[in-house]
Parts: sequence; C-alpha cells; structure tokens
Amino acid sequence: MSAVAPGMAVQSASSPVRNMRAADSDADIIACAAEWHAHLHSGEAVNEDYTNFECWRTQDIRHAEIYARMEKLWARSVSYTHLTLPTNRE
Repeated sequence: MSAVAPGMAVQSASSPVRNMRAADSDADIIACAAEWHAHLHSGEAVNEDYTNFECWRTQDIRHAEIYARMEKLWARSVSYTHLTLPTNRE
C-alpha cells in the first residue's frame, strides 16, 4: 500500500469514497460515513476497503464517533424490519 498524504484516505477502485479529504463539517463526515457504511455492508467490499475505512475512521475522532452513532442507528432500525407500514385507504 502506498503512503497516505495527511488528510487523505487511499481508496480502492471498488470503494465509493474515493480521494476524499478529511471532512471539516459534521454534514460532510455524516455523508462520508454513510457511504462507508453502505459499501462495507454491500457485500462488495474487499480487504483493502476495510483497511482504508480504518484509515479514514482514525483520521479524526469525529469520524469514529459519527460512524459509531450510525452503526447504532442502523442496528436499531434493523429491529423494526418486521413492522409493516399502514396502507393508504381512500
């Protein structure tokens, strides 16, 4: 693996988060965390993606905190998959 410039995460060709600098705003971090979450849970991630994710996650404490909150939210939402939504009745 090549050296990583400060603030950069090297991404594999399959990763959805390519050439992304360390985000400054929480909104940017949330968007990046969502992309990582979707990719890592897609079944298409390769070992290099997990390594690159860890690089991104450890770049900034906010990355780790926001990703952890996203994982908790996802885990809670999965527990509601048995529920059905009401249908519109006219």
